[in-house]
Amino acid sequence: MQFLKLKLPGAYLDAFFYQGHLYLLTAENTLQLLDWNRLIERVFPAPNKSGTDPLAAMVLTNNALAHEARCFMDWAQYDGFKKVLLENLQQMDGTVLLPKEAERNEFDLGTERFHSIELFRSHVWLIGEEGVSYVKAGTGHAKGKCSRIYRVLDDCAFSIGVNSQSLWVMSPEWLHVVPICDISPKRVRVEFGEENAVPISANHIGWHWGDAVITSDFDFHTSIWMAVSNGHDRAGDSFFDERARRRPGSNGYDRADDSVRDVFHSGLVLESNSYDGEGDSAHLERAQILKNNSTGRQLLAGKSDAHFCEIALDIGQPQRLYCSRERAVGVSHHHTVQAFNWAFNFQRTQNGLADYTISTPNAERVLIGTFGWVVEETSGVLLIDKIKKTKLYESEPTQVRTFPSASWYENMVVVVGDDEIEIIAILDYDFLMPKKLRDVHIGRLSQFFSDKYKRYPTMGGGM
Repeated sequence: MQFLKLKLPGAYLDAFFYQGHLYLLTAENTLQLLDWNRLIERVFPAPNKSGTDPLAAMVLTNNALAHEARCFMDWAQYDGFKKVLLENLQQMDGTVLLPKEAERNEFDLGTERFHSIELFRSHVWLIGEEGVSYVKAGTGHAKGKCSRIYRVLDDCAFSIGVNSQSLWVMSPEWLHVVPICDISPKRVRVEFGEENAVPISANHIGWHWGDAVITSDFDFHTSIWMAVSNGHDRAGDSFFDERARRRPGSNGYDRADDSVRDVFHSGLVLESNSYDGEGDSAHLERAQILKNNSTGRQLLAGKSDAHFCEIALDIGQPQRLYCSRERAVGVSHHHTVQAFNWAFNFQRTQNGLADYTISTPNAERVLIGTFGWVVEETSGVLLIDKIKKTKLYESEPTQVRTFPSASWYENMVVVVGDDEIEIIAILDYDFLMPKKLRDVHIGRLSQFFSDKYKRYPTMGGGM
């Protein structure tokens, strides 16, 4: 595994990459916006000064290596080409970033203290001990400006999860879900529906496609909330009635009956343009799971015809479960980290993987990337890739982030420490790694790597 580390000095609490900017929450309770692309272009200029160094751009700004055609990587068969790449990476490694004034904007967040941020639809969501608020700055807002702060919820918040339908807030005693009725990257204000709450103490949320997975670091408990449409949440009978009324159309189902696609909000089905037997089976399995495993607790979502139902979880032993799309990783009370293939039938299998024993009993959570797992510990940050374990950070971090759903920063890890931020670009590519079959069940699925694995089965997976 090759990786490139950059350092950004300063006292920060959180950091988030979003559309060409690095959003920073400072210890002084200000919001800083760095023009990341402009900064990297200045620090790593192209040889002819025409822009950003091509290698720096590929690994730090546009993630081009993860989206390039296979023919580009074939150039690595030339030893000279590979040598130049590795030498340039070595020269870049350890660079200290010192932004100039023209590359940075800073905004005062007032007297209320915040400890972390999230980015969604160009809004900066601020999480603090007094509540949750949001502002708009950077992408989608006037350059160099920041909107006023809008309060969303009054309660101590550990963390939040947000999607186009709802805002999920983890607090010491309650899980708050606030429906989002309207949000746009071009508008500052967000319209919310009526708040719902259930007595759950949790501090982490993950998304298995459209389903919410709530995990508590205080114990080994996970709560799964399945996204369903109204009328399809009890015994699943109405779903079967809907299916019986389905009539073939141009893409396999009647265009006039789009509600069929919304019965269960699964990304695997929503991304498909056909309603074939496989998608049909997935819906039926989820309906059966809902019938057999629902706890009876429900939460409303943003749409009037949709809500979330809690599903009882049973994976053999007490575990904290962390998710990213179709992958799930469990941390057990025995301090092992284990991958699960999360199928629609909720049967979690080991897929032939051995348990990965954490080096210390201090594992707090796992973040999932295409390259593997980032394990946050009280003693540091551990990278578990498809070949080995690597210590990324040697002391207790303030915050650790990966960006598994971002097209530009998919292979980036951000570690916030006491007096600096380490920005780590992971180069999880065959031409920079030993030519040996790697375990394809580590990390999360990626369309590029998935296609490559099918075409080049001897080159390893990258999933």
